Amino acid sequence: MPDNAETSSKAVRLLYTNSGIGVLGLGANSVQKLWKWARNEQNPNGKATASVVPQHWQPSSGLLMSNDVTGVNLEEAVPCIALSKNDSYVISACGGKISLFNMMTFKVMTTFMSPPPASTFLAFHPQDNNIIAIGMEDSTIRIYNVRVDEVKSKLKGHQKRITGLVFSTNLNILVSSGADARWVPQEALSSPISYAAYSCNSQLIYATFLDESEGKWGATPPVNNGILDGKAGSSSATSNHTPVSIQR
Repeated sequence: MPDNAETSSKAVRLLYTNSGIGVLGLGANSVQKLWKWARNEQNPNGKATASVVPQHWQPSSGLLMSNDVTGVNLEEAVPCIALSKNDSYVISACGGKISLFNMMTFKVMTTFMSPPPASTFLAFHPQDNNIIAIGMEDSTIRIYNVRVDEVKSKLKGHQKRITGLVFSTNLNILVSSGADARWVPQEALSSPISYAAYSCNSQLIYATFLDESEGKWGATPPVNNGILDGKAGSSSATSNHTPVSIQR
């Protein structure tokens, strides 16, 4: 994607907008950028397509969506970003405060949750843009209400930093994963989760795990009392996909 060399940076996080007509990227320099597919003769519907290059978009003000990284070592920070369901707001952080941006104007609406601990994963509630789940470096999860600027609850269950959070779209469930190879509310796992996502109907969760199978796709790693080869898996050679049922 073409860009201005003065503000370009390696993309560390990428998201499709929920409308499917744009791509939002968070750079290693803590700046977010938005690309949109425009309506034109080549793409009359303005939808995402591989045959047309999306265009870098900014508001007429020229504002950038840039996080506060005062005193932060960006090489050690864990970048995190999330979009509200209607694509009106984006929250992000790069080791410092969490910033809430207006997606139309790129203005900072508010900043909150000064580290330590730093945030490591973010998720909007699918029915309420004011409710945000914040995974922390200290292994806790905070349920935060932006409107009243208050942490409503603090969840515990992991031993290491939070690596994933996702709300069900139609069930009253929040699923989390951590660097401790533990999936709450499930028990400890034999190897760390690399990624997880709900199915379209929110009845299943599909997860990929890091394992020690020496580069062979689909190979089953040796298991000894639930531990890979006598040690917890920590490096990745392949990813095995496992559906997990969600009970009502």
